[in-house]
Amino acid sequence: MFADDLGFERGCLTAIGMRADEPGRVANAHGKKIEGFEGYCPLYVDGVSKAEVTEFWRNQNIDLALPNNKGVTDKWNCDLCFKKSRHKLASIILEDPSKADWWIQKEAEKNQVFRKDGPSYQQLKIIATDQGNLFDYEEDSISCFC
Repeated sequence: MFADDLGFERGCLTAIGMRADEPGRVANAHGKKIEGFEGYCPLYVDGVSKAEVTEFWRNQNIDLALPNNKGVTDKWNCDLCFKKSRHKLASIILEDPSKADWWIQKEAEKNQVFRKDGPSYQQLKIIATDQGNLFDYEEDSISCFC
């Protein structure tokens, strides 16, 4: 963990950028011990919403040029996080199939899949690259606290 690499002792407070309009995610992190560190969500505590964060970044001199799909970007921190919907995973793999390779390798090393309710990353890569967006999965991503 990054905090370990910096020499922080377990038990210190760890700020996590979850907003006030994400109470489900916040419930899994704020005030909870995560790998020995206590989670703290300052944006949640201060009542900061997605609209305020969007406005903040709109007024900055930097633009990460992330795609925006109705206020949501499919390319947040974890490129192919298993908590994302299959549709999002397939669209990201279709754009850059090599992104699936790390996930495929991890599933092979452990001889198990990240999610038992769907295809493996190897299968997702085949589906995305051979069939594109042939299937429109109507599922939501799983709520996470990362």
